[in-house]
Amino acid sequence: MLIQKSSLLKIAMATAMLTLLTGCPFDDDDNDDSPDVVVTPTPEPPAPAPEYSYEIQVTNLTYAQPLSPIAVTLHGDEVLWTIGMPASNALEILAEGGDNSSFIGQESIIASASGEGVVMPGTMSTISVTTTEMTATHITIATMLVNTNDAFSGLTGLDLSSFELDDSRSW
Repeated sequence: MLIQKSSLLKIAMATAMLTLLTGCPFDDDDNDDSPDVVVTPTPEPPAPAPEYSYEIQVTNLTYAQPLSPIAVTLHGDEVLWTIGMPASNALEILAEGGDNSSFIGQESIIASASGEGVVMPGTMSTISVTTTEMTATHITIATMLVNTNDAFSGLTGLDLSSFELDDSRSW
């Protein structure tokens, strides 16, 4: 019987030890002197604004008419010229001298780019323009007809809002 009481005592001691090891499910740190640690999550940086990029290819289909460097502008829904109305000073400079710097630098222009040089008949110029501004919903493309002293060609106010990724259009 002594063996049984001794075994019973060991079982009781082992049960008591396991109970002490399991601990308490409550975290009561108010009674200790350790400092409270506050973890503040680092906020996620804001996502970068989406980038809108357009690649414009202009082919000179004329017989013998070189084109000045192509001007490409992104802007709001206004048109940059109206047939039959007086030209702006910037458009006049482009049409008379082929210099597109004033035209692409107008206040209403959100983003712009210029072609590299003269586009000879039968050749093509590719111009890329990029912006992060969502208000750049329209595009205008303009060039001087070099063999004239006061003429230009172009398209103004083309709506880009319906374009999808990798869309392609011809005008």
